[in-house]
Amino acid sequence: MEIDGESVLGVCNLPALHELVYAARGIGCFWNGATARVSKTKFLSEALLLATDFGTCEQYGFGPAAEALQQQVNARRTWGDAYGHVLVATGRADIMLDPVMNVGTARRSSRSGGGRVAHVHHGVEHDVGPTRRHQHMT
Repeated sequence: MEIDGESVLGVCNLPALHELVYAARGIGCFWNGATARVSKTKFLSEALLLATDFGTCEQYGFGPAAEALQQQVNARRTWGDAYGHVLVATGRADIMLDPVMNVGTARRSSRSGGGRVAHVHHGVEHDVGPTRRHQHMT
């Protein structure tokens, strides 16, 4: 949910998995009622990288960067879309690479859980601001 262009509430309900993740500005991020936190992984070489489709990265112009990132992490898997973001928000994965995403829920849950959401444009990383609803990582 947005108020005046700022994401203030995000919810991801996964009924088949009996998981509910929600976050609200000033309250925090919660996973099935308990406080959620992002992973404490400190080094990229220990990280679990997720993506909906690693092959799509080339289509959006950051194939070489995505390939380099894949070579630096401990493991990579294709848990896509909302579930990948849930895994990051709850500390079960470290990075979600999503070439095309709606950043509202991901931004709120990641920041409330101690993480951050970034956008990469031509190799330069930018923090995702409150008014960016859809972001292409190019």
